[in-house]
Amino acid sequence: MENSSGLFSEIRIFTICKALHNDMKPALSGIPQILENINI
Repeated sequence: MENSSGLFSEIRIFTICKALHNDMKPALSGIPQILENINI
């Protein structure tokens, strides 16, 4: 059962990275709109 804790931490890291990536996507897609608003 020693390996399961390492596997769990890897899954947790993957989940955190995936959540961060999902949070970044709307921010990145919103950047062009922000730039357009500044130009106007």
